[in-house]
Amino acid sequence: MKSIKLASLFFLTYNFLTFGAVENITLSNDLIFTPEVAVNNNFEPEDKGLKLDEFDTSNRNIQFERGTENKISVGLLMTILRKPYYGAESDFSIYPLVEAKYKDFYIKPVTLDTVPGYFGAYNFYSDSQFLLSATAEYQLSEVSSKELGSPYNNFVETKDSELYLGLSAKFIPDSNPDFSLTTEISKNFMNSGGAKIKVYGERYINLTPDLQIIPAVSYTFLDKKYVNYFYGVPANSYGKSSYLNASGSKFGVHLDLVYGLGENISFRSISSLEILSNEISQSPLVANKVVMNIGLGLMYTF
Repeated sequence: MKSIKLASLFFLTYNFLTFGAVENITLSNDLIFTPEVAVNNNFEPEDKGLKLDEFDTSNRNIQFERGTENKISVGLLMTILRKPYYGAESDFSIYPLVEAKYKDFYIKPVTLDTVPGYFGAYNFYSDSQFLLSATAEYQLSEVSSKELGSPYNNFVETKDSELYLGLSAKFIPDSNPDFSLTTEISKNFMNSGGAKIKVYGERYINLTPDLQIIPAVSYTFLDKKYVNYFYGVPANSYGKSSYLNASGSKFGVHLDLVYGLGENISFRSISSLEILSNEISQSPLVANKVVMNIGLGLMYTF
């Protein structure tokens, strides 16, 4: 009997060490042995993988005009232009790049036109969906008459850069705050006296935390004074037909790109392509119906 109990105890120890999880073992009719087994109730492994919130850029797509951060950025922009003018079809230039915001005031480079320049505004009303602004746009649109093809270089006047003052109304839908639809009305009161109405849609896209692109499409109506000044051909003694008193328009696609190279330095690219309407392309001064502006530069943000 003693040997049987020793054998049973040996068998119990062997099973306990071998299988590690034994509920009830009966040694005899009156002897039941229940070992205590430690059970780990934590079946969820600790997640030490990638933190996905580091890649979440949904809260970074704040449109520059609506941002609350005051800043100033300066740099240089190199532009390659394909102009419409006969005899002055192309141009290369370098000009200062300025982008700044202070409370409801802001200034930035022109990104929605093939004519480079600066665009400034004061936001006098804003809510979750609408932004109303008083605007000022300075177009670097100077064209020397000497650059025009003969005989127009002898009787067509030089075109000067112009300052336009106006109003802007921007709509940002709550369902898609990265998109906006804007209407701008502006007029020059000095050189041409011309007016223009521009309607455009743009979308702010953060591809990475350092790369932002803003694609846009635009339609711009140009009144008769604008067209007469920049594309008009007056009556002359060279036997060339005149071109006056015509309004026109242009359709454009645009891409603004900002890529952060460091804590304060950014690469900037501004690209625009526009198609002039048939009313404008009929002018003998127009050699290119499709015009283009490609700008590349660097900015330093203070």
